[in-house]
Amino acid sequence: MIVYDYATTDINSILDAFEHVHPNLNFTIELANSNKMNYLHLTIRRQCDTPEFSVFRKSAHADVIIPLGSCHPNEQKCVAVRYLVSRLDTSYTRQQRVKS
Repeated sequence: MIVYDYATTDINSILDAFEHVHPNLNFTIELANSNKMNYLHLTIRRQCDTPEFSVFRKSAHADVIIPLGSCHPNEQKCVAVRYLVSRLDTSYTRQQRVKS
């Protein structure tokens, strides 16, 4: 992801330079829509030239994990919870890096 000032930067020249790095690499441009963009599992929104982050959820997302009383092995239940904690930690860490 590249954040740039479109008034001073020609994104097409940057894309052209990236395309020449290696013949097997392909890059695309995805412009922000309404000052926001989804990147990985984050929604990044620009508020007064400051990035604001929130967790991106697809429209088909359901906040459902394996119920504690299900017949799944305990290891699978624990992995589901560890994944959510890890995702929260990663999002928080990324947000703190951008703020500093």
